[in-house]
Amino acid sequence: MLITSYGIGLHAGEIAKPGTPLSNGCNRLPKDFVAKLYGETRVGTPVQIVRSGQF
Repeated sequence: MLITSYGIGLHAGEIAKPGTPLSNGCNRLPKDFVAKLYGETRVGTPVQIVRSGQF
């Protein structure tokens, strides 16, 4: 799911070392959560990215 017009998005992916940058800007999410998120959102849904948890 793109959140910018230049390629930054939300997608499923392994988070091998939490807190360590391993991406070019995308936000990786747990696979089960991505399926739920995709089913609950539509184009134009407001998105707020919030950093949480311990790194």
